[in-house]
Amino acid sequence: MSKPKRAGSLLRDTFNFHHHSLGPGFYACDVDLGVISKRPEGIVAFYDVKRPGEALEFAHILFYNRLLFLAPIYIIEGTVEDAELGRFRISKYLGGDWRPRSASITTG
Repeated sequence: MSKPKRAGSLLRDTFNFHHHSLGPGFYACDVDLGVISKRPEGIVAFYDVKRPGEALEFAHILFYNRLLFLAPIYIIEGTVEDAELGRFRISKYLGGDWRPRSASITTG
């Protein structure tokens, strides 16, 4: 099987690198995929891909907590090799507290 073409990934990577420098008091994060439905119209889920064991920063937790009002969030963990084989660890994000020094989350 041939590897998928990654059109635009240099642009996306450059943007992602620079959009994290917003100035004092502002932070940024993103999700990797929003799943939508045309009929019925709506947001079905959000997916965020992470490396195995990658900790979520407070900005992710704050952002995820707000997104939970729109749709479920799934954290997908894996490596490039896992992706090529279709192997991932998928956890449903249930909530988290971004305020403590060491942020905490709950998954299911």
